[in-house]
Amino acid sequence: MANFIVFNVLIVRRVIFPRTWFKTLSRLFGLLFLSITLQACSPEPSSPPNQEQQNQEQQQEHQAKTSQTQKLEPNKEKQFQLVMLGDSITAGFGLNATQALPVKLEQLLRKNGNHITVINAGVSGDTTKDALNRFEWSVGPQANGVLIALGGNDLLQGIAPNITKNNLEKIIQNAQQRNLTVLLAGMRAPGNYGVEYQNAFDQLFPDLAKQYKIPLYPFLLEGVATNPALNQRDGIHPNTKGVKIISENLSAFIDSNTQP
Repeated sequence: MANFIVFNVLIVRRVIFPRTWFKTLSRLFGLLFLSITLQACSPEPSSPPNQEQQNQEQQQEHQAKTSQTQKLEPNKEKQFQLVMLGDSITAGFGLNATQALPVKLEQLLRKNGNHITVINAGVSGDTTKDALNRFEWSVGPQANGVLIALGGNDLLQGIAPNITKNNLEKIIQNAQQRNLTVLLAGMRAPGNYGVEYQNAFDQLFPDLAKQYKIPLYPFLLEGVATNPALNQRDGIHPNTKGVKIISENLSAFIDSNTQP
């Protein structure tokens, strides 16, 4: 076959084409032969990647990035700060600071899985008027809610119930203007104050709760008042056992009326 090709090339060179044309054809045959050789030696082109495989790889890459982001930015529990605005019962009169009602209440709430911080804003001897005057600096900008636990000293001083009600009303209004969750803990007057005074004082708390649509815990000292075993020698302020009962009573009430 090779002899035949050479023979024909010689004939073409000598008979048909002049020398210059023969050189041109020789170059063309050479390029054609080289092109065929290169194609024969080249590997077969790889088939385009499978689309489903590409999607799976992209999905795996996305999951890996998402997992890494979650590791770098762990979920943070949202805290609810509740300020307990009160008097000596809130402040922890006669007790170690670690035994005060706000402290024990917070411990119980957290033990039950609630992410609530309770701030002690109790001042011994404070009336509702005193608490109203210090409201802005006692209830800081980080507060989410306020538990109003006042009225005991108004009662001891014989302040007219309508004045107590007016002071509490202004405290509630101030809190609601700041979009705070407002909780109200009531007090009760003893019978020796007279029926008229007792009824007027006891009724002001449910009246305010209804008027301003806020949750009411009827009596802060429920289950503790007048029990010598649960109070200090003065018969007014709860001891550690009394604080434990009050915190247990308040915890369910607070939990059901706040949204951490």
